[in-house]
Amino acid sequence: MVKPLKGVVVSNKMMKSVTVMVERIYKHPRWGKYVKARKKYMAHDENNMCGPGDKVLMVHSRPLSKNKKWVVTEILRKERVYDHDNVGKRKELHLFDGDVGPANANAGGGDDVTGLGAAPQVIGVPSKPAQASFRGFASSVFGF
Repeated sequence: MVKPLKGVVVSNKMMKSVTVMVERIYKHPRWGKYVKARKKYMAHDENNMCGPGDKVLMVHSRPLSKNKKWVVTEILRKERVYDHDNVGKRKELHLFDGDVGPANANAGGGDDVTGLGAAPQVIGVPSKPAQASFRGFASSVFGF
């Protein structure tokens, strides 16, 4: 019986198949230094449940294809899904049933970016930073 392997899914672009990266650490026989070795395995994922970044447990099975001899048995940790379509978009604030906050609040025009009426002010922070030279230490000491 072959020992079950834990690894991270690096690709799930095939139907019912995933590529899993398994990492192991061993001591080099001659130099005694610990070395990190990585190997990629093709594994069978019957329900297409795995996504890139998921940590999975897989067991050895009979050959399912030329390269596929492992089967994913369990997803140990799901990777968080990142929504690429909504990056940088502003969320609508629904105050009442038909009312939308920031979109309708700024209907009159003006420079109001927040939709709150006036620009927010921070107390204790100067509105404009002092004129600073970014040429380093010499410019501040010698006045270059």
